Amino acid sequence: MGTVPAHHLDALANEDCWSLFKQCAFVDDTDLNSHPNLEAIGKEIVKKCKGVPLAAKTLGGHLRSKVNEDEWRYILTSEILELGNENGILLALRLSYQHLPAHLKRCFAYCSIFPKDYRFRKERLVWLWMAEGFIHSARGKQLEDIGGKYFDDLFLRSFFQYDNCDKSTFVMHDLIHDLANSISKDICFRTEFDDEIKNVPKKARHLSFLPVSYEPVKLDALYNAKSLHTFLLPDTSKDAYRHSFQQLSLSTQRWQQLHNLFLALGCLRVLCLHSFPICVLPNSIGNLKLLRFLDLSYTGIERLPKSICTLYHLQALILDGVVLHKLPKNLSNLISLRLIRMTYKGKTGHGIRKKISLQAQGLWRNRGSSPGNLKNLNYFDGNLYISSLQNMVNVIDAKDGNLEDKKNIHDLLLEWHCAGRKERAAIEEIIESLQPYVNLKGLRIQGYHSLRFPNWMAQVSNLLQVEFSNCSRTQTLPPLGELPLLKYLKIEHMDSIKHIGCEFYGGRNATIFPSLKTLIFNDMPAWEEWSCGVVNIDQEKSEDLFPCLSRLEIKICPKLKGLHFNRFPALKKLNIYLCDVLTAITKLQIPSYTGWSDGDLRKESSSSSSSLVERIEFPCLRDLSIQFCSKLRSLPPLFPSLVYLEITNCNELANLPRLPSLIRIHVNSKLICIPEEFLKPLTALEELKICSSVNLVALGNKVGGSQHLQILRHLEICGCHNLEILPQLHNLNFLIYLKIDDAPKLESFPEMGLPTNLQKFKIKRCEKMESLPEQMHSLTCLEKLSIQSCPCIMFFPQGGLPTNLRRLKISGCGEKNEEILPKCIGLHKLTSLEELTMKQCSGLMSFPRDEWLLPTSLTRLRLYNFERLECLPPSWFQQLNALVSLEINDAPRLKSLPEEGLPPTLQKLEIYHCPLLEESCRKDQGRDWHKIAHISNINIY
Repeated sequence: MGTVPAHHLDALANEDCWSLFKQCAFVDDTDLNSHPNLEAIGKEIVKKCKGVPLAAKTLGGHLRSKVNEDEWRYILTSEILELGNENGILLALRLSYQHLPAHLKRCFAYCSIFPKDYRFRKERLVWLWMAEGFIHSARGKQLEDIGGKYFDDLFLRSFFQYDNCDKSTFVMHDLIHDLANSISKDICFRTEFDDEIKNVPKKARHLSFLPVSYEPVKLDALYNAKSLHTFLLPDTSKDAYRHSFQQLSLSTQRWQQLHNLFLALGCLRVLCLHSFPICVLPNSIGNLKLLRFLDLSYTGIERLPKSICTLYHLQALILDGVVLHKLPKNLSNLISLRLIRMTYKGKTGHGIRKKISLQAQGLWRNRGSSPGNLKNLNYFDGNLYISSLQNMVNVIDAKDGNLEDKKNIHDLLLEWHCAGRKERAAIEEIIESLQPYVNLKGLRIQGYHSLRFPNWMAQVSNLLQVEFSNCSRTQTLPPLGELPLLKYLKIEHMDSIKHIGCEFYGGRNATIFPSLKTLIFNDMPAWEEWSCGVVNIDQEKSEDLFPCLSRLEIKICPKLKGLHFNRFPALKKLNIYLCDVLTAITKLQIPSYTGWSDGDLRKESSSSSSSLVERIEFPCLRDLSIQFCSKLRSLPPLFPSLVYLEITNCNELANLPRLPSLIRIHVNSKLICIPEEFLKPLTALEELKICSSVNLVALGNKVGGSQHLQILRHLEICGCHNLEILPQLHNLNFLIYLKIDDAPKLESFPEMGLPTNLQKFKIKRCEKMESLPEQMHSLTCLEKLSIQSCPCIMFFPQGGLPTNLRRLKISGCGEKNEEILPKCIGLHKLTSLEELTMKQCSGLMSFPRDEWLLPTSLTRLRLYNFERLECLPPSWFQQLNALVSLEINDAPRLKSLPEEGLPPTLQKLEIYHCPLLEESCRKDQGRDWHKIAHISNINIY
């Protein structure tokens, strides 16, 4: 047998690389088409990726949520894209990491504790993050849900990827793993041999041990690592663990090692002893008072010590593959416990009866374990999590669980991880046998793979919350409209449902969904039609359908053509997202008489019969959000109470109806104009945002169309490439925030200037704008002014800037007119100025030495992207007695700091990408080191 020659994979073709990048950077083609400027930059970035898939995915994920052209250009011009080798790719990955928020950085770095190619589940990793305190609580949200959002954010940025063999598990690319290692090398450690355990430093925080040989292992070397928060035996090779640990000749030796370990490592938050061969768990585990996560899966223990009931912070207890014959009496003392997974074959103790904080309790798991284990747990009080139902052997096991007798189960989760090989009839028989007690409050069914739901659904009459997810073969929904108390319903990832109608509403004589407040449809790729289908409800009694529904969300339903419903009398929030072929919020046509079948109704509704009544009303709707519905052409004028309107990437929506009660409007669509007839009744409007309306020419058919917006406080106009004129703004006496961005045809401001109460003013990427508004000095409330990428603005207006200005940013003085900064004479008169940022002045070599003074009130000075700047004026720093922070970035020709040095008040100095200055300021060696040695916080790289 000879060796097989290595097969070297070619780089991706440029088109394939662009396709991969585009998939990660944009939501869909509509999103891409809305930002043609970003598409051009993105294609240049892809060229520099040189066919490396990981680079394309990482940079695409990094730019996914960013629509600022400057951020894309920064990536394009950055040296990290000189991807000649793995080091270059690592630099790109590190850039993406550096732009993560702090909470995601911690979560990602922690993952270095896993070995390469380790397959992990999302839920388990979230529990580990929770145990380490990485997840911040938010009002009204579960930590598990927040952690799931953290995970999704990292996944979208390509830090995690699906495992090729199992879409329910995830892996990290080797280079991503290398990045995590380089970031966390001082606190996270992985060891494979006994000798390496001895080298774990005393201050280590997280440790995983992966024995790769059958040599005996001793844990006593860890006794000095008293700061350890995590000790993990990953479930990668149970045989290796067992051989390694079983070399300890006596069970008492293994017990003694664990006993001493528990006494020494009092700071542990995560303890995983997966497959550790021990029959008795030392009572000293009670010493781990900070423990949050405990995994004893596939050990040999048969009971838990009493001391485990003193672990008051314990959140998760995992006992897969462990059969317990006795439960501690005081298990209810675990007041923080949210997750238990175990197999129990004993009499029920009263300890579990009082449990109220369990969020998920699964009493069998994988490998033929039986729901019959639930048979004797009639006093169980809490939430029940039953997973891996695809491994159910026969229906008798399900029946033996007697779920119908478990009167104190609050929430029930039934989960299948994959379709399995069972016949559809067998799957349906099993779920029919898992009927819960009628008092159940919450039900979730995930991964169920059969055509219909169980018949008992409508009989569990006290349900408050129902969720269906990943039931890919199910074609019809159960009659949930009959549930009298149901308040929350979520249906997502249902691949086979095409029509929702009568079968969903149930009985014909009662109010339909009488208590439902929240209804969510998400990711329904085959769904085409939603019809009322309730033919016995008279048009005068339409409040009998969804009478309490206040929130409706319809997301990622690409085939849904129209919303055929009657009226939602209590609806307050409507969110429609990524419904590609939705053309209108359609008026339902209801027969004026009863006795029609669902099929008859749908047939008649498609005709033009004069006996049908067109009616649709949203009397209470306050919040309407419609995003990425590329075929939507119109909105009905039927929202008398609407307060907030958001329209994003609905590019065929040409105009808007009269909506007099609006307070906030966010429009990101290809509107031609916003007519004066629309603006005139908006006397309550406080916030108006118009973005990416590339066809918009003017606000109002006549100049002055904004005169009716008397209490407008916030105005943003962004990405309106054809906008040529602004209405008069001076009479908007309540306006405090004004932003104008990416309006390349806009040449001037209105003659009457800006409102005197303005506090924040930003103007950016207005290439033809020649000057700032006149009388700027009279804006006595203005505190923040930002001028970016406006190359034709040559001077500040006559009279200068208002003296009360606190923050000033000037950016993008290109080669055309790098003179604006030297002509900013008079800045020293801004006696309230605290922050000054000057950026992207590539043509400027120096500042005037004597006439360009800064105000003494300045506390923070930032200089970015001065490619030709060679020196700083010495006059700057002699009188800045309040300066505490100085940042200099991308000034490659700047050699040194002023001879006079920096102010003694300076506390923070940051120098980035300034190689000559970096050399000059090298600690203890550079010629300028003595000028900065007094500064407490110095960052140079």
